[in-house]
Amino acid sequence: LYDLAVLYDEQHRSFTEDLAMYETLSRDYGEPVLELGIGNARVGLELARKGREVWGLDLSPAMLRLSGEKAAAAKVKLGLYQGDMSNFDLTGALMSAGHDGFGLIMVPFNSICHLHSTEQLVGCLQSVARHLKKGGVFAPSVFVPHPDYLYRDGESLQFVDRFHSDSRKEEVELYETNSYDPIRQLNQISWYFIGMDSEETLERRFSLRMYYPQELRYILRHCGFRIVEEWCEYTQRLRTPAELSRGIPADAIVQTLVCTRD
Repeated sequence: LYDLAVLYDEQHRSFTEDLAMYETLSRDYGEPVLELGIGNARVGLELARKGREVWGLDLSPAMLRLSGEKAAAAKVKLGLYQGDMSNFDLTGALMSAGHDGFGLIMVPFNSICHLHSTEQLVGCLQSVARHLKKGGVFAPSVFVPHPDYLYRDGESLQFVDRFHSDSRKEEVELYETNSYDPIRQLNQISWYFIGMDSEETLERRFSLRMYYPQELRYILRHCGFRIVEEWCEYTQRLRTPAELSRGIPADAIVQTLVCTRD
């Protein structure tokens, strides 16, 4: 999927619902900010425009190249590094830059779901713990798995989006199919980008691990993290003990957990 960096960017550029939340977190918990799975730098670039010091890690060379081009065009600086979020080490670069850690390490837009095994997630959390400064927070954002989505007819094309592609000079419609493996908790997805003029179809397949709310909380606690706040749908902020105990509503679509190390 991420080899189609420009097309991916064109399809996601209109999504802005989470930007205010990350701006608030970066203001409250400080800099520098590290975005794991920075991809097209949709979030990181916006924070850099606001004057934040932003670093980004991604496995995809195409995405990192695109992020660098967008940062140069916007005349802002992003510290971009290629690596695997399940096991990374930027401590040397942090020390060279005069930092003792990150104030905010964020994983927006379900990117943590690319960690397919619990072992990979634990490896990510161990890496995060090594990179947070005192009082810093880790903020993964994931959708709440819903059976109506996971157990759809796997043979039927489902409409996702229609957008204009400047690179292809045409309207593009995006469809998907999915097949859910409940044992491994992997949602296996196929995306079909269909050019409305060219009628060309580009297919890409990828899998996302489904992390259920109670499961994710348990793994975070097991790895020594404490949840200090939670956001529902990027707008509802839960911070008091009573709010955190009650948690997000049953019909929530997206949850963002904000965690620190004691």
